[in-house]
Amino acid sequence: LVQRYPNHALTPKSIYANGADYEAIADFEKAADYYERYFHEWQRTTGRGGKRAAAKAKPKKKGAVEDAPQGAPAVFEEDKAQDALYNAAIFRDGLKQFKKAEQDRQAYIDTWPNSKETPRVSLMIADGYGKEKASGKELKALEEYQKKYCKDPNEWLAIQHRIIKIYERNRNRTLTKKGYDQALGYYKQRRSQVKDKGLPVVAQAMYLELEQDYAEYERQTLRVPSNRVEATLKDKGSRLKKLEKEYTKIVELKQAEPAVCALYRIGGIYQNLAKVLQDAPAPKELKSRPDLVDQYKAVLAERAMPIENKAVEALEYAMNKAREYDVSNECSKKATEVLLKYKPERYGPPQEDFAEVGTAAVPEHREGNGLIAAVQPIPVLPPGEKTGGGEALPGLQDKRSGQQPAPGVKADKSLGIESPDSAEPKQQPPAEPMPLKKPGEGEEDLLP
Repeated sequence: LVQRYPNHALTPKSIYANGADYEAIADFEKAADYYERYFHEWQRTTGRGGKRAAAKAKPKKKGAVEDAPQGAPAVFEEDKAQDALYNAAIFRDGLKQFKKAEQDRQAYIDTWPNSKETPRVSLMIADGYGKEKASGKELKALEEYQKKYCKDPNEWLAIQHRIIKIYERNRNRTLTKKGYDQALGYYKQRRSQVKDKGLPVVAQAMYLELEQDYAEYERQTLRVPSNRVEATLKDKGSRLKKLEKEYTKIVELKQAEPAVCALYRIGGIYQNLAKVLQDAPAPKELKSRPDLVDQYKAVLAERAMPIENKAVEALEYAMNKAREYDVSNECSKKATEVLLKYKPERYGPPQEDFAEVGTAAVPEHREGNGLIAAVQPIPVLPPGEKTGGGEALPGLQDKRSGQQPAPGVKADKSLGIESPDSAEPKQQPPAEPMPLKKPGEGEEDLLP
């Protein structure tokens, strides 16, 4: 019908139905072929969506089938053409025919630029480039999509995260940092509008923004003149509280990897302060008095102990969150390494217990098979007596083979075995002849 009567009123329905039928039987390549044909026929008949020359009538061959009677013209519907092209691109993508899928989607965008599905189709083009690992094309498509269609702050931030991931894969640190800075600046201007979808990139950007402050905090020690020790310690405590507050904000965003890393950093700032106290040098005026130096060190160690406990507590919380979020990253591994030093019995490798191997007790006599033991009891030897001596046991008569026991040895009748002298041949009673039945006698009539 489609080939012979391309202008028949049933031709559009037949083309679309063929696509739907092939889709139903999972022949997606043929389904895509028919869907694309429907779209192109709609283009040809309406002149929309691109320049396609109208099909010229071919000269008829001798003996060719006559055209169908003229009736209602073939009408290709726009809604069906739109759905057909969308579905065709999906099938091409699933078949890994990415070039054809891209062509179908680009045709969709060119034909229906204002459709509600156009933004999604545009993003699918970027997804296709990602599957092809064409980073340059994917980046360009994402930037175009973000600029043209991302009106929602959450969508903008989600696309920004994808763009940053491309920078990270290509190890471009400059653009990666710039991307996170842009994301954080965008978030600060629209904080109240950002929900879960836009928070992953925000949490990571907030974490990275604190890295410089954390590095400066770690570098601060008490190896300073005696008159500056108290002020330095006070400044370091102030920095600790500020960092703890900022890292807590990241944890409250409930984004898996940034949250685990923030908790690891909280443990790190307390661990660093404890170490600074433990490693603090004694003042010069005390070095001549070893006893006073020891007292000074003891006081600092005592002050460091509760701080160290808080560090362990924060690191354990980081480990619990890593298990809760099913996260295994660099922060969780480093937290485990630190905890291994403080609590090796809890976080160290499990010790394997081996069962003690002993000598099995030897029974006084061996247990035989239950069935045989029920027929004849097993003799128990007196203590100290060993088997292997004495006379051999008599042989048994096998009634099937006719083998007899040794001469002069009486058989044990309790076992149903007779000696050759007492054994008498038993005559079997004659078998009674089976009575014959007359035809039909005693038989059930199986016929109705």
